[in-house]
Amino acid sequence: MWFGAVTCLLSLVTLGDAAAKPKLMERAESVKIYAYGTGIAGLPVNLGADGKAYISKPSDNVTSITWDIDPTGSLPWNLTSTDNSTLAASSFYIITESGAFEPAGFVDTNSTLPSGAATTGFITYGPYVMYLSGNTYVSEFWAKTTNTTGLWTLMWNQDGTDEADSEPITLKTTAPITD
Repeated sequence: MWFGAVTCLLSLVTLGDAAAKPKLMERAESVKIYAYGTGIAGLPVNLGADGKAYISKPSDNVTSITWDIDPTGSLPWNLTSTDNSTLAASSFYIITESGAFEPAGFVDTNSTLPSGAATTGFITYGPYVMYLSGNTYVSEFWAKTTNTTGLWTLMWNQDGTDEADSEPITLKTTAPITD
């Protein structure tokens, strides 16, 4: 009888441990990442000429990109541009210093990262893009309005505080449903 109770408890511990682990997708190439939020219904993340990440429909202002992603957080997420941009095969980064509210961007292997930048730690939790900070999964991606209608700068808001002309968004590997 005591053996049955121990076996039952061990089963519950194992079940609880399995439930706590996120479902990570396999390493993937040519993935598109989409932003969702108020007024942003599944717009793709694109590359600006300044090396920053922008949310918009493809246009003359940005370059459409796909990503090669390692959903475990161990390796950088690299972009693949749809043109022969000088930033093709660059790594995605965010600024993770305390108090940072900075644009996310891309840096090539021959360039220096901005101070406080992280290029690893990005994971997918199902279709959701998150950042692994220590043992915590966080998603502090924000969209900041620009002077161009329909174009937002992709920001990382380390502390998650309210910022002017900005709103929190969700990044996903799932394309929006179209009619």
